[in-house]
Amino acid sequence: MSMKMQLVKLDPSSVDFPMGEKEPSVTLKVENTSDKMVAFKIKTTHPKRYLVRPNQGVIPVKSASSVLISLQIKDAKQLRQERLTGYETLDKDCKDNKFLVQCAVVKDNYLSKLESHHEEHDSKNLGNLLKQMWAEMTRDELVHKKLTCTFKYPENNEELMEVNNLHSVDVPAGVDMNAGKPRAADDGQLESLPELRKKYQELINFTVQLTAERDRFKASLKDATKEIALLKKGESHRNIKSSSDVSGAGGVSSTMSDSLPGGLASQTGFALWQLMFVAVLAFLLGRLFTSDGQSDMA
Repeated sequence: MSMKMQLVKLDPSSVDFPMGEKEPSVTLKVENTSDKMVAFKIKTTHPKRYLVRPNQGVIPVKSASSVLISLQIKDAKQLRQERLTGYETLDKDCKDNKFLVQCAVVKDNYLSKLESHHEEHDSKNLGNLLKQMWAEMTRDELVHKKLTCTFKYPENNEELMEVNNLHSVDVPAGVDMNAGKPRAADDGQLESLPELRKKYQELINFTVQLTAERDRFKASLKDATKEIALLKKGESHRNIKSSSDVSGAGGVSSTMSDSLPGGLASQTGFALWQLMFVAVLAFLLGRLFTSDGQSDMA
């Protein structure tokens, strides 16, 4: 085991990201301290959060390889934002972020090919060959070295705002932009960080309540819209049915009128004609009686 531990030397011994940079990165030097060619591979607990280039390779005897480890820009921006507001979520999750450097002496049957690919900078074939070799390795042949991960923030948080391209930041009332530096409140007393976090949490809870009320209102509005549509549909059906009933009644009246006796049919169908006939008859009778009376007097 002691011989294994001498395969490589890592510098630095921990990954400390400078959060004052837009894309925080650390250059890790992996030095081969053995007398044989060494292969290495770097793993992380959060592969989507960090970029490691190259993540594997070979190191000739008494040589070294430089590995660039970068924090994703979006995660770096969120970490800086949380630092400014004092409400940490991602930072707590990052506390368990670690890197593992796995290394081993190159097997003899892979040595010549790996040397050739390394000298030619043929990363594709080098990676494929290393993948095969790693699959054949036993646990006893591997040496592991762990690296811790930390985030180094500048003392002045105005630098963080500048890196995040912020002229201002949305923070709860009373939160100091220079977190960690106590400031005097309006009444001359100092507000503690736990109190500020409590206020911020209350603001978040209030926002959640408003969102829930909005969702309930949308649901009620949707139900009301459905009910109105159903009422309109029912009213339309009733109007159509009413028109149909009136039309049917008219047809029955006509049919019944056709089946009535002649006298009754005249009463229902020719009332105006009868009135005119009676008026003319009365006029003629009146003229007749008037002429007879004049004759008798003569």
